[in-house]
Amino acid sequence: MHVLKIDYSKNKKQQVKSILLGAIHIAIGLAALYFCRVEQAGIFFWCISGLYFISGILFLVEIILRRSKYIIIDDEGIEEKLSAHSGVRRIYWKDVKKVEINILQVFLHSKSGKDNIIHFSNLPYRDVKTIKLKIFSFCLQERIPCSIKSIKKEEPRKDKRYSS
Repeated sequence: MHVLKIDYSKNKKQQVKSILLGAIHIAIGLAALYFCRVEQAGIFFWCISGLYFISGILFLVEIILRRSKYIIIDDEGIEEKLSAHSGVRRIYWKDVKKVEINILQVFLHSKSGKDNIIHFSNLPYRDVKTIKLKIFSFCLQERIPCSIKSIKKEEPRKDKRYSS
């Protein structure tokens, strides 16, 4: 089986640019805050200085969080870290009993009774399609029961007030 690896980290050049931009923002913010203190500037200048400082910190935090998102699907299972708030998770195919594929998540029911849920709400849709197709094709290949759920089209309700 072909290995699928989707990595959302920035390349080295983009990381260096973002780090430099964050450092410049922090330096400008600190210099402006020092100027505000020495010259006793107004509240507007204090706010602008603080925003520069905070935006520099956010640039640096974004580098750390962005670098850690990825998913790998191979013959052994799925390894994923798609959220900055969760750790790396490895789910082995030999432990999977059943798979349910929904619009923005995949439920992997294990033989031990523990369910693993992979959420795709923060991924580009083209990647979600690729990942779900890869999981579905592997389920077919290994004969793991797999169900795909989609949005059900509902019949429009007829309003009795407007019927003739």
